[in-house]
Amino acid sequence: MVKHAAFTMIELVFAIVIISIAVISLPMMTQINAKGLSENIKQEAIFIASAKLMQVLSFPWDKRAIDANNTFDSAKVVDLGIAGSSYGRKDLSGADSTNSIFRIGHVRDDLHRRFFNYNDNNITHNSPSVGIGIEDQTTSSNIDGDRKIGYKNRYKTTISVSYVNDSSAPDVLSTTTAVGQTNLKLVEVKVEDNSTGVLDTVVLLRSYVANIGEVDYFSRIY
Repeated sequence: MVKHAAFTMIELVFAIVIISIAVISLPMMTQINAKGLSENIKQEAIFIASAKLMQVLSFPWDKRAIDANNTFDSAKVVDLGIAGSSYGRKDLSGADSTNSIFRIGHVRDDLHRRFFNYNDNNITHNSPSVGIGIEDQTTSSNIDGDRKIGYKNRYKTTISVSYVNDSSAPDVLSTTTAVGQTNLKLVEVKVEDNSTGVLDTVVLLRSYVANIGEVDYFSRIY
């Protein structure tokens, strides 16, 4: 009888220890689950920002980089008309030349990047338009986190495009808005959590877009 009582007491102690460990572990498990949910929500915001950024970058650097008479043509480099700029039209000696369709570094051959012909009939292609091109996508909007869209929270996305300094060292890219037009634009996509009415930045993605035009498509004639 005494032996049976001893075994019962031992079992009770083990049960108490196991239950205590389980109870102590519950807050930790809850915390881990909450952290996992928080990371999932962040990932959701990253998906939104990434999709918006890719959408903006699919637009031309400037609308005047596209020939209005041939929308299927590749985008050209836009001439900012800045005298003495290393990114302007240059002849073979590297001097400024309005008759050149190339800048320093361009491959002077067909199907490669270049300016529009300065003497063509559509001279508007030779200067950029403020607020046209990827800037068309500058916006601020709310995304409701309802079941129809599938998002867990309500987000506010803000897209901004600005000219930034293009004369810094190659390893020092500026995020400060430039005075006037440059050959470099900065695209920023910010996603904020607006679920509680107080905006909380979840993710901010940046991308630089240079005024370099596109290469032409090669087509074989049979």
